Amino acid sequence: MTDTSHSTSMSAVDLVRQFVQLRDYAPDLESWSEEGFAANPPRLYRLRRLRALFAAYGIDWDPAGFAKGASLESSNERYADVTRQMGLPPARVGLTPDSLNARGICERQLSFRTLLDYRGHIEKVLAHPKRILAASGWIAHACCQMQELNRVIAEHLPLVEDVLAALISPEGRQFELTELVRDYGYPDVDLNEIDHDWI
Repeated sequence: MTDTSHSTSMSAVDLVRQFVQLRDYAPDLESWSEEGFAANPPRLYRLRRLRALFAAYGIDWDPAGFAKGASLESSNERYADVTRQMGLPPARVGLTPDSLNARGICERQLSFRTLLDYRGHIEKVLAHPKRILAASGWIAHACCQMQELNRVIAEHLPLVEDVLAALISPEGRQFELTELVRDYGYPDVDLNEIDHDWI
């Protein structure tokens, strides 16, 4: 996972990545609280960053609901441009606006949930060789092979992340880091240093 502490701006892709990473560290979404992570600074700072990004994007703090796509906008109008850009078929003739909205939100939520879960599985794959601290011989060779495959997978993450980001923010809204820190309390800290101190 890329540490975004040196980025100057953040997008909904960063929100997705930070959510997936924290869920990899702490799969029980009910434990996601300041109190729950108080004794674990790496998780606590990731939680605070994620809460700030949720606030910036106007998403209520409900990690379990977010994972199900519950925070997605119900109006199809907001997604019209993104739907065209993705080459999705137009709405079926004969459906009422209400049924189109109901169908649209259901499809968006299912797509979001499916892709977010898939991205979570990818996170575990990408993190696996990093968890092996020392190796030689066959194990070192296996790690090299995994790292090469992970490099290819990482290059293609936008196929999944861009769709998730479009569902979160069809307008493609981005925030400057300074704005996130000033307006939303985003912790501008070095997560690598915090992780290293925790080990």
